[in-house]
Amino acid sequence: MRRIERIGRFLFIVAALVVSSVLGALLVGPYRHRVALLLRDDAVRVVLLTCLAIVCVQVLVSIVRLVFERPEPRSMRLAGSEDIEVSREAIESIARIAARRDDMLIEDVRALVAGPSRDHARIRIEAIALTQQSLSELAGCMQRAVQRACDEALGLDGATVCVCFLPSKTTTVTREVAGE
Repeated sequence: MRRIERIGRFLFIVAALVVSSVLGALLVGPYRHRVALLLRDDAVRVVLLTCLAIVCVQVLVSIVRLVFERPEPRSMRLAGSEDIEVSREAIESIARIAARRDDMLIEDVRALVAGPSRDHARIRIEAIALTQQSLSELAGCMQRAVQRACDEALGLDGATVCVCFLPSKTTTVTREVAGE
């Protein structure tokens, strides 16, 4: 999907450049008459109208996104109740503390509030394993610990926990330089 978006953005930029340069040349510039003569050709008009259509579609898509985009919720409701709300930062803090282990380094913890009634949390933990133990076992232990902590501390049932392991080995290259 990202590739299609990039292609669409590239086409929009090219189309916007074509339309704006033709319009600018028609309105101001020393070559107004040459551009007007060029626009008498059917192929040039078709290209210009296609570029104009691309620009209009992209503007409409941007307006629709702007109007209908909902802001990301900053807090979640426990058990769907509107009276009790917990901030994302509190969920991240509890998850970071619960995921702490001696054989792992916690790099990043992010919580996203999901669900139509903002009653579900998706927690993503990025960690670096400092041991040779199986990563699937470490991830399972960490998931259970975070889910248990969210359930006990917040009463948050069913938090979805995703554990991603980052590379733990780095290579250092040392080169000697001949002294002068």
